[in-house]
Amino acid sequence: MKTVLLICVLCVTICAQVKLDYYLPKGEYSYDENIPTPKKFLGYEVGEWHVGHDQLINYMKKIAQLSPRFSFSEYARSYEARPLIVLTITSIENHKNIEDIQKKHQKLRSVSTDINISTMPTVVYIGHSIHGNEPSGANASLVAAYFLAAAQGEEVEKLLQNTVILLDPCMNPDGFNRFASWVNSHKSKNAIAAAINREHIEAWPRGRTNHYWFDLNRDWLLTQHPESQGRVRIFQKWQPNILTDHHEMGTHATYFFQPGVPERTHPLTHSKNQPLTKKIAKFHAKKLDEIGSLYFSEERFDDFYYGKGSTYPDVQGAIGILFEQASSRGHLQESEHGPLSFPFTIRNQVQTVFSTLEAAQELRSELLEYRREFYASSRSLAQKDETKAYIVGDNKDPQRLLQFSQLLQRHDINVYHLAKPITVDGLEYNEDNSLLVPANQPQYLLIKAIFEKRTSFADNIFYDVSAWTMPLAFHLNYAQLKNKAQLTYLQGKNYQHPTVTSSFDKNAYAYLFTWDSYYAPRALNRLLQNNIKVKVATKKFSAIVNGQQRDFTYGTILVPMGIQSDKKQTSLLMQKIATEDYVQVYSAKTGFTPIGMDLGSGNFRSIKPPKVVMIVGSGVNAYDAGEVWHLLDARFDIPLVMVDVEHFSSLNLNDYNTLVMVDGGYNLNQSNVKKVQSWLQSGGTLVASKRAINWVASNQLASVAFVANGTNPSNQRLPYATRVKNEGAQITGGAILQGKVDLTHPLLYGYHNDLIALFRRGNMALKETQNPYAVPVQYSEEPLISGYMSKENQQHVKNTPAIAVYGKGNGKVICIADNLNFRAFWLGTNKIFMNAILFGNLIDSGSTER
Repeated sequence: MKTVLLICVLCVTICAQVKLDYYLPKGEYSYDENIPTPKKFLGYEVGEWHVGHDQLINYMKKIAQLSPRFSFSEYARSYEARPLIVLTITSIENHKNIEDIQKKHQKLRSVSTDINISTMPTVVYIGHSIHGNEPSGANASLVAAYFLAAAQGEEVEKLLQNTVILLDPCMNPDGFNRFASWVNSHKSKNAIAAAINREHIEAWPRGRTNHYWFDLNRDWLLTQHPESQGRVRIFQKWQPNILTDHHEMGTHATYFFQPGVPERTHPLTHSKNQPLTKKIAKFHAKKLDEIGSLYFSEERFDDFYYGKGSTYPDVQGAIGILFEQASSRGHLQESEHGPLSFPFTIRNQVQTVFSTLEAAQELRSELLEYRREFYASSRSLAQKDETKAYIVGDNKDPQRLLQFSQLLQRHDINVYHLAKPITVDGLEYNEDNSLLVPANQPQYLLIKAIFEKRTSFADNIFYDVSAWTMPLAFHLNYAQLKNKAQLTYLQGKNYQHPTVTSSFDKNAYAYLFTWDSYYAPRALNRLLQNNIKVKVATKKFSAIVNGQQRDFTYGTILVPMGIQSDKKQTSLLMQKIATEDYVQVYSAKTGFTPIGMDLGSGNFRSIKPPKVVMIVGSGVNAYDAGEVWHLLDARFDIPLVMVDVEHFSSLNLNDYNTLVMVDGGYNLNQSNVKKVQSWLQSGGTLVASKRAINWVASNQLASVAFVANGTNPSNQRLPYATRVKNEGAQITGGAILQGKVDLTHPLLYGYHNDLIALFRRGNMALKETQNPYAVPVQYSEEPLISGYMSKENQQHVKNTPAIAVYGKGNGKVICIADNLNFRAFWLGTNKIFMNAILFGNLIDSGSTER
C-alpha cells in the first residue's frame, strides 16, 4: 500500500514539473514570439491532457499560417470526415523551389544519372500515431512543429536548408480521437498509476483502429482505406529518403528503434538498407543516452511484411524506421521501471524525431546516393529477370481486375491493356479482360513483392503475415511473360475503367444478370430493399436474350417482370444497377428456354432481403468484426445490426434471418444458447468463422468435430533457449492455402475455377462431415501456395473442410475455418461470405447435416 501511495505522489510531482523545455532540444536557441507555444494555443502544457484531433489540426494550421517555413495540406478525409494533413517544413529558399526539389527526387527513380545530388536536400516523412491509442507520437508532433516553426539559430537554418520535412501529425484521426476522449474522460485530478484503473483499460474495440476497426499500419501496401490512399499518394509524390513510424508497445517495455531482427528482413530489401538503418540508429542511441532512457534494437520486431509503414519504404529506395515507446496508456501508469508518465513517453518520441532529422542531415549525400543506386540496381535486376511482364485477367468479372489495377497504380506502377490476345498455360487473356504489368519499370522490386509466391524463409517466425500474393487475393488468373519481344506488340494503352454494356427492353418478359460481378451482391440488395421480387438459378440453362441464345449458370439472378407491382420502377432500377453496380443486364422476351429449365421453373428460388445481425463486444475479434462491417456497409450497402455480447439477451433474434459470429470467444449464457437453437430450428442461418466454430461445437449447435493437432513435440529434452523458436515454428501467422471448390454449391455461385486461394491464420482443422454434399470448399492434398506453414501443420489441414454446412431443424450453420474478408483486400473470397448471407437459407436439407 505504501509503495502505491509513493508511486502516486512521485507521479503527481513528475507531471506537475513538466514544462515545454522538458521536451525541446538542448542548444543555443531563441524562439520567435509570434509562434504560439502549444500551451498558449491549447490552454494546457503538452502531456497534461491528451490532445484532441481537432485541437491538434487547428494548432498545426495556426503555425502554418504564421511561419513561412511551413505549408499546410489536407491529403485525405477519414470515414468520420476528419482531415488528414501533412505539413511541408523547410527553409524559405527551398519553399520557393519546392516543385523543382520534388521533381529532382522523382528523377532519382529514372534512368537519368546526371542529377547533381550535392545540393539536394533529403526528404524525411515523420509519421505519428497510426494506431490511435498510441498517442505519444501525435502529442510529440506538437513539440516538433513548434520547434521547427519558432526556433532561431544557425543550426536550425542549416537543418531546414538540408532537409524537406513532411510532418504527418496523426495518421489515424478517428481512432486517435476515440482514445483521447476515453483517457481524458477518465482522468483524475490526482494522477492514478494503478494499471487496473479504468483510465488504462479502454472499452472494446479500443482506439487502435480506424472507424471500421482496421489496423491502418497493415494497409500501406493494400491501400483499402481513404487514410492509406491519401498517405501513399504523398509518399509517391515525394519519394522520401527516410520515413519514420512512431508507435507504442506494452507498458513494461522500454523504447525500440530499428533495425529489427536481422534474419527477418525481406529478401527483396536492398543489401545496404539495414546497414544504413543501423547508421541512423546511432543517432537515436545518442539522443536517448543524453536523457538516460532505456532502449533496444535488433530484436522482437522485423522488416518482412511490406504493408507496414516502417517496411513499405524499404522496397522503394528509402529507409523505413519503426519506433516503439512503452505506453502509459493514459496519463500515468506503474511499470517495472517505475512510474511511467505520459510526458516521459512524449519526450522519447520528440528525441527520436530530432535524432532522425540530424541523421538525415549528416547522412544526406549517402541517403541520396543510396536512392539512386537502389533504382539503378533495380533496373539491372529487372533486365536480368526471366520474367519480363505479368499478365493478369478475369473472363467474368472486370471489377476485381479494375480494383487490382487501381491498387497497382496507387503505388506508381504502370499498368496497360493487352493490345492483342494471348494464351498462356491454356488460359486465354484478351484485350477486354486482361492487363499487363511490365517488370522493367522503376517499381520492379515492389512489383516482384506483389506477385511473388514464396515458401522458403531464413527464419520461421514472423511479426506479421508471411504472404500476400495479390493476384491470388483478388482471385485473378495471372501468368509470367518471359519473351521480351512479345512486349512490343502486347503492351497496349494505359489501363482504364472497363465499360459494361447492357440492354433494356420495355416489353421484357424478364431481366437476367449473372452473379459474376464483384458488386452483384450490392445490385441484388438494392433490388430487394426496393421490394423487387427476385429469384436465383440453382441449375444451368440457356435463354434467348437480346435476340441471341446465351448460356447461364448457377447463381444467375432472374427478375420476372410479370410479377412485379411496379414494372416501370423495376425497369428503371435495373438500368441503375447496370450503371452503378457494374452488372451486365440481359433482356428476355420469353420464359421459354431452348436448353434447361424455363424461367418459371421451381429451380429458380426466391430470395429474401438480408436481415443481418452480428455479435460484437468483449471477447470478439474486433479486426474480423470490422471487416464484416466494412464489407456490408461500405461496399455492398447492406444494413448490419451490431449487438454487444452483453446486450444479446435483449435482442429479438426473430427479426433477423442471418446471425454472424466472427472469430472470438463468446460469453453467452445457456438462455442465449437456447434462443439461438430455437431460432435455427425456425430457419435462421448462422455464419460462424474461426474460433466461433468452437462455440458452435461446444454448445452442440452443429455436429462439428476437429482434427487433433499432432504438432506437439515429443517428451525429449530441449534447450530452454530454443523454446521461442520451436514454438514459433508451429505458428501459422498468415499464409495462402489452396482450396478445392464445388461450383454447384450455393456458396460458390459466381465462381468458375475449381481452385481458390484462401488466407489462413492458425491451425484449426475440421473433420470431414458425414454428409458428402456439405463441404463446398476443401483444402487440397498439397495446400500451401505461398507463405510459411510448418510441414506438420500442412499435413494437419490437408484435405480437411475449409467450409462445412450443417443443418439444424429448418436452419443452417455455416462454419468457415478461415477469414474470407481479411484486411478488406482478399476480394477473391468475399463473395463466398456474401453468398452465405444471401443464399445460405436456400441450401437444401439434402446438402446439410441434421
